[in-house]
Amino acid sequence: MKKRLHRNAFSFVLAGTIALTPIAANFAIAPHTAHAATDVTANIVTYHDAIYKKLTASDIVDIKAAYNKVETVDFSKVLGASLVAKIDGKTSKGTAVAIAKDLAKLQYQTNSKDFKATLDKFRTVHKDHFTKIFDGKLSVDQAILLFADFENRLQNKLVQSFIKKDNSSFNAIVKAAANEAAKAKGVDGLFSQKLGVSLDTLLAIKANAEKAMDPAKSASAGLSSGLIRSNGGDIYGSSSLYAGSSASYTFKVAILGDFTKNVQWKTTNSDIASFSGNKLTAKKAGKVKVQAYYLNMPVITKDVTISVKDTVAPAAPKVDPFGNRDKVISGKAEANSYITVKRGSTTVAKGNTSSKGTFALQIERQKGGTILTLTAKDKAGNISKATTYKVLDIYTEAPTVYSVDNNDKVIKGKAAEGHSYITVKYGKTTIAKGYTSSSGSFSLKMKTQKAGTVLKVYAKDKAGNTSVATSVTVHDKIAPAKPKVYSVDSNDKVIKGKAEKYATITIKKGSKVLATGKVSSKGNFSIKIKAQKKGTVLYVTAKDKAKNVSSKTKVVVKAAK
Repeated sequence: MKKRLHRNAFSFVLAGTIALTPIAANFAIAPHTAHAATDVTANIVTYHDAIYKKLTASDIVDIKAAYNKVETVDFSKVLGASLVAKIDGKTSKGTAVAIAKDLAKLQYQTNSKDFKATLDKFRTVHKDHFTKIFDGKLSVDQAILLFADFENRLQNKLVQSFIKKDNSSFNAIVKAAANEAAKAKGVDGLFSQKLGVSLDTLLAIKANAEKAMDPAKSASAGLSSGLIRSNGGDIYGSSSLYAGSSASYTFKVAILGDFTKNVQWKTTNSDIASFSGNKLTAKKAGKVKVQAYYLNMPVITKDVTISVKDTVAPAAPKVDPFGNRDKVISGKAEANSYITVKRGSTTVAKGNTSSKGTFALQIERQKGGTILTLTAKDKAGNISKATTYKVLDIYTEAPTVYSVDNNDKVIKGKAAEGHSYITVKYGKTTIAKGYTSSSGSFSLKMKTQKAGTVLKVYAKDKAGNTSVATSVTVHDKIAPAKPKVYSVDSNDKVIKGKAEKYATITIKKGSKVLATGKVSSKGNFSIKIKAQKKGTVLYVTAKDKAKNVSSKTKVVVKAAK
């Protein structure tokens, strides 16, 4: 037994097509609901709010485009001179066009706030107009309820047509529903009596107005799509494809499942993508709307973007001159690509190129002769061939020199590179030279140097790069000679003698310091002390600027003469 399909399960599937009849679409109220004039606005706004919330950005653009055309339509021609004269004759000049224009504006709204404001304004502005036009037999709110009943009947007929797939004429279904609603509401023939035109003619007039504002039915399709999506229906399938690929699309309704076979599938641009059944084939880059049609009308749409898949790898990166002193590696590659720099299997730098294709990446210093490989990866994931680059050997570091003093006959240190050639100079004179080991260390013979002497040490690598000099000052590690002290007797209050220039003389008796003093630039000293007793033993030492202390000079105080 076939599953029985309830009418309400289908109503939202096809109700979107009612957007093609402006009045009914915009005064639609949920079926089987009793309405009083006071709740007309609230019910209609609630109904539309659910639709508006499901509109896509593309839907809104299409609906607003139709709205913007309203002011360009010559409604006096659309309505016809006879109908305009009839309505304006009962009201005032321009009323017929104003009603038609306001109805059109009401149709093409995209949010409930604007819709409510437009609807409230319509009911207020045209309340008296409807009363006068229909001699009190049809008010604005009664007209709205008439349209609600018409929508309900239209849904019924569309659903039956959809179930049977009888391919009935949409216009024929609309006319039948309109006439039945008018009869049920007791206004059968009212339009002919009061306006001189049939209800069918009014619907035809509205259809003509729509052709001027929404010729491609894009706005109607947008409203219909929002209605269907608000009730659990949608088109399912990819939103993006690559040219040359294909995808199937289904039209599903949450309540009853897949309705794919009940509709025809089309796109808004068959040059970009086209259907065979429900299978879309992408042809070239661009944007299209996938459309599900019923009775030659788009009832729901989906935006699909077609792009061309990038399968071409970028060109290999170009590298600017890069040496062993540099900390930035730069060059050019495809714009907005991703650069990877490797040393063997180790990544030593990475980053993006600019919109102009340039790159400048931070990198640790690399040894001269090191082989680096660079690749570029574009946004599509294509990777270029590798660029192989040999780091230029254009620099060598200054050597490290260990401490040197005036006793040393060997100078030691380490260069940055093995097998470098070391030169040690005092002024312009080379005092030592030789090669480092494979690890860069060196130990070179030289003559002892005076304390304070400044030596300059250079390293030259295999590539012939000579470093800047490392300066080293020879330290003073040699103690001064023992001071020479002149004879001292028990009357002397000054001790004199000779010692190293500028040394500090210290005179002690036991552990007690009796006096200190400085040696002159000529090597003489003369230091005051208290007179000492005969036989007192004094010790005199000299300490140089490097704080090296001489051996003691023993002095025995003699008897005074």
